[in-house]
Amino acid sequence: MKFLQPLLLALSISALACSSQNNGEKTTFVFHINSSVVPLQNPVEYDSVLSSLNTFFKNQPPSQSRHSQEYFSSHRNIYRDIHLEDTSYKPSLLHILPTDVDTQYIMKFAFMKQDVNGFSDLRFIYNMLARKEGTRFSFHRIFDYNTRDWVKQHAGTMTYYYHPSNIFNRKLAEQSDSFNIALAKRLEVEPEKITYYKCQNAIELFKLKGFDYTRGMYRDTIGGRVEDDIGILSANNSEWYPHEIAHYYPPKLTDHCRNSIFLEGFATYAGGTHYYSLNEMLRLTKEYLRLHPQTDIVKNIFEENDVVSHVPYMYVFGGLLCKLAEEKESLNGIKKLLESYFSEMDFYQVVEEVFGVRKDDFNTFMRQELEKY
Repeated sequence: MKFLQPLLLALSISALACSSQNNGEKTTFVFHINSSVVPLQNPVEYDSVLSSLNTFFKNQPPSQSRHSQEYFSSHRNIYRDIHLEDTSYKPSLLHILPTDVDTQYIMKFAFMKQDVNGFSDLRFIYNMLARKEGTRFSFHRIFDYNTRDWVKQHAGTMTYYYHPSNIFNRKLAEQSDSFNIALAKRLEVEPEKITYYKCQNAIELFKLKGFDYTRGMYRDTIGGRVEDDIGILSANNSEWYPHEIAHYYPPKLTDHCRNSIFLEGFATYAGGTHYYSLNEMLRLTKEYLRLHPQTDIVKNIFEENDVVSHVPYMYVFGGLLCKLAEEKESLNGIKKLLESYFSEMDFYQVVEEVFGVRKDDFNTFMRQELEKY
């Protein structure tokens, strides 16, 4: 999975018909308040949380936003979770729920739009924390709150967190520690100190992040991701996920990691995926392409298609090219791939630079390499 960079909220939200009385003045909000919302017992505090929320959704600069500065400084902010390119989705406040702290609440939102037939299209349901700071409220991701009772275990360079009802497999944790140290040694860098959250499945992973519903949450059974402000989020109910561990190392090879094909390729080359090693994926791909000789490899890479289930073109050929680049130019070859830009033109350019293979010969080149597996 990819490193996720912090994103600014791109919600250009038009004013909806919601308002509140504040010191005798009527405030129009940029979010909808659902009829199910029960106002707080303290009307002044209720007005304050709504007014602060209004400021939050207006996306003012961090210095003016009601979003805690500690979260901006660590990139641990909500904006990355609720960023949407499609600004037609509007936030609707569903509930304000109490917590065990009097000045802290859980804010539950739905992001929806109306389709062409007049039906509601739900994008996600998301929970975040509201904390009182003086007379105003700031808003936080709910991740730390959701994991406050999780068990912590150490295994060398690895720090694990898991739900108390789950079981810790120390053997697999130590295997991950050994893999991490060995990979760092191979790359001639210091091993990373890695934080790892062991989730039983994708549903638990997304719930930790604050989602009651989002696309893929109930479709994907396993998987994982690295979030630079949290660590590894694993949905495979295991302490072993070398693909995600490998994602920590491209930034240690170069300050200019630009190309997701080779970021995923490097992680697949070094750590496989949850399902297969790189060699197993190469053999499956070889057999598939023998049956489908007209397949355009690069087109499928950029469209992020799968060769077969759980075997993405991007992972297969990104991994193969990283392997070939290291064999040809050592780590410098991998660096060149990572530093290339994500476009077809730049893809062909770096392939020609590293391997001497022109665009028209690329499909043949890849098929020839696959025959070795």
